[in-house]
Amino acid sequence: MINIDAHFDTRDEDYSTSGTSLRQILEEYYNADYLVLGISQGGNTQALFNYAKEKDIQFVYADELLHQVSPPIKDMIERFIHNHDTVMFTICMDVVDSAFAPGVSAPAVLGIYPHTVFELAKRVIPSEKVKSISIAEMNPTYDSDQRTAKLVANLVHHCLI
Repeated sequence: MINIDAHFDTRDEDYSTSGTSLRQILEEYYNADYLVLGISQGGNTQALFNYAKEKDIQFVYADELLHQVSPPIKDMIERFIHNHDTVMFTICMDVVDSAFAPGVSAPAVLGIYPHTVFELAKRVIPSEKVKSISIAEMNPTYDSDQRTAKLVANLVHHCLI
């Protein structure tokens, strides 16, 4: 799984939420691996970082993606794809800076820029190994000017061409 997200989404809860989905997959499938791009240092608890270490979850902090996707991060993505037969790819909109994507339940102050999301997606989507693409965590209730919806529409268009 490759996820562009501010959060690990590996909370340990007795019920399913958007914050538990990746943990459920990791617990159910012993051979699942997880790479998260855009992690917010302040948006995840120490327990989530501990779980990431325990499960060998690879991740890149949002502040490492602020200006460009560096060659080591590009290599990390390429290696991850190369080492797996199937890739599930998700973009969670709460990773995008709130100036560009206010329509989310957990807005990202100092999140990553849309062009960085596009650049990351361009590295993942062309692979034949990508079997699933999803764009998640957009909340129309908070998207008063449809800025986030328009960004999602551009991402969908971008993913299809």
